[in-house]
Amino acid sequence: MARKPFPNDDAATAERHRMIAAAIASYLRQHPRSADTAQGIRQWWLHASVPDATEAEVEQALAGLRQHGVVESLRIGQRELWRLRTDD
Repeated sequence: MARKPFPNDDAATAERHRMIAAAIASYLRQHPRSADTAQGIRQWWLHASVPDATEAEVEQALAGLRQHGVVESLRIGQRELWRLRTDD
């Protein structure tokens, strides 16, 4: 059985998170060396595709992408940076 990336969300919220996750994945396909905080992703990566995305929505989308092995996070000091998952 497939895991639901957003199991506690209602259908509309889950669809919104999927849309944001798709926009993040698309950005990373075009810019595979990019890395940023959730706030930076919202502000810079999604400004054209999902300009009204909230930081909380971006964090939920990133959690779903991490669950599916698409992204990983790195802690640098107090900041959590997100990037395309690497296997090295």
